[in-house]
Amino acid sequence: MSVKIERVTKATLNKAFDYLNQHEETSQFLIGNLKSFGPDVIDHQYSGNFKMLVSNNRIVGFFALIFS
Repeated sequence: MSVKIERVTKATLNKAFDYLNQHEETSQFLIGNLKSFGPDVIDHQYSGNFKMLVSNNRIVGFFALIFS
């Protein structure tokens, strides 16, 4: 299985939220920060660069690089 890391963009935002909402119990922090600050890091301690792990055109994982 080949997995690639893709940046969340405005074009893939709905796909990202669909995935996170399917895993809401463990993704509330990511959902809240993505809604509040968007997919790219800004000058706020909880913003970050959001990434998706994609295999066969399906999201199989999700994370954010948050800088403090």
